Amino acid sequence: MRFNNDFYKGKYFWIGVLGLLFLGDFPWNNVCTVKGIIYLIMIVVGIVSIVGSMFNFSKYFS
Repeated sequence: MRFNNDFYKGKYFWIGVLGLLFLGDFPWNNVCTVKGIIYLIMIVVGIVSIVGSMFNFSKYFS
């Protein structure tokens, strides 16, 4: 597994950044509501996208 030096040039990195922006408005008191679950899904997608773009996991699945 090789680190991708151009990770910020890919679209998955920026999708990940948008997903992590949902942390700022996360409903910490109401995690089990529909809004909380949607925010949690967006945050997980953001983390997976950023890690995937940094280590270029997409070449293993193509």
